[in-house]
Amino acid sequence: MGDKRLKKGDQVVMHTCIEASDPKNAGRIWTCKTDEFTRGKGVYKQSSVFLEGYSGSFAPEFLQKVDLSEKEAEVKELLQEYEYSKKQAIFWNDKAVERKEENSRLRKALEDIQGLTAFDHTDLYWKGSEAVRIAREALRDTHKKGEE
Repeated sequence: MGDKRLKKGDQVVMHTCIEASDPKNAGRIWTCKTDEFTRGKGVYKQSSVFLEGYSGSFAPEFLQKVDLSEKEAEVKELLQEYEYSKKQAIFWNDKAVERKEENSRLRKALEDIQGLTAFDHTDLYWKGSEAVRIAREALRDTHKKGEE
């Protein structure tokens, strides 16, 4: 079997010790700052390891190594989904801004049209139509005949 000693970078959780019952440590994942080492002699010989963010060394017998590699793919997938969602939010926000600008432009045009008189509305309706051309030609012809 492989070496069970903790190595620098290993991730661990505390268990079955007074520190593990502290709410700020319960379930927290710690990273080993050093390889597991032995200190002291004889009856005072003990294994220790330093943890990032923890003051002093800690006894490895109260640490359980955790393997998060299984969750890495899931975390990466969630991050990709988050990035996609963020891009979608930006896209739709931009569309909303464009729509707001378009609505503002149309509202201004509507306000301009609402100020016109009934005659202006009729003129707008017929402008550019075949009926306007025919009516103008008929008036011109009538006017010419009256002058003769």
